Amino acid sequence: FAPEFETIASILKSMNLSSAKVDCIKEGKIATEQVIRVPGDYTGNRNTYEIISAMRRKSLPTVSILNSEELIEFSRSDIFVTVGFFENLDEENYKNYEVVAKSLHDKYMFAASFNKSTIATFNTTSPSIIVFKQFESTIENYSGDFSVYSINEFININSFPLFDEMYEDNYVSYLQRGLPLAQFFYEELEDREKYTQFFRRLAQKHQRFAFVSIDAKIYGNHANTLNLKQEWPAFAIKIGNFSYPFNGRFSEDEIEVFIHDVSLGRRPWSIKSEEEKGMDGNVVAVVGNNYDELVLGGSTKKDVFIKFYAR
Repeated sequence: FAPEFETIASILKSMNLSSAKVDCIKEGKIATEQVIRVPGDYTGNRNTYEIISAMRRKSLPTVSILNSEELIEFSRSDIFVTVGFFENLDEENYKNYEVVAKSLHDKYMFAASFNKSTIATFNTTSPSIIVFKQFESTIENYSGDFSVYSINEFININSFPLFDEMYEDNYVSYLQRGLPLAQFFYEELEDREKYTQFFRRLAQKHQRFAFVSIDAKIYGNHANTLNLKQEWPAFAIKIGNFSYPFNGRFSEDEIEVFIHDVSLGRRPWSIKSEEEKGMDGNVVAVVGNNYDELVLGGSTKKDVFIKFYAR
């Protein structure tokens, strides 16, 4: 990371931002005073682009109040930029927008305008929010409910690509979104290219799901946590702690029906389980698939004496 830090320092200097480095072993007092955690207080991706973006955001107000020309330049300044248009600083809609901006300032850049001509320039209304997505080369306009929850949800849905590669560096970011995670495993790049437009279309249709692709050659073992067989391509949905592996014939039609059913709660979630072994004398082996029936009651309603063990 050291050579990259020197590059970062040089770029920050050109932006009139200062940088410094501290040996936390030798200068433990400074580290303690600054509440620095090892390996560092910055928790984002440790690459030049991400750190420069984070420093740029830190140097700006929580919400930058800008005119038309400034907003045009601002909208191109990061891969995801949020701009709100309002009547005045005192309206509740703006105050809710500001609350969201404060909570997400470490991740995204926020601006606002109260000027009627600026609102007209951007061909929108008041109140409204426009997000500029450089990673999709698109914009999204929002003018719905302006509660804190709804603004947060709109930004959360739009702040990631419709269909993106998931890997070590962005895995935690996807989990933190809190959306059901629809995961497509591929072994050959041809398969990813073949299904990309299909999954982008599904992502547009099911915006409360996060759609990602995963290289099975690198992260194939992750499929085991979703109860998927090591056969590619493969697909599964993770909702909280519950896994929904797709086990049918891998076709666009069947996957689309599967996603629709999961979204409506029509598919059972899957648990890890050995095969059921039946009775061995007066003892029955309890596994994941028959635990509810045999232990929690099911149709038998009997008391159960059970031994838990690890092999």
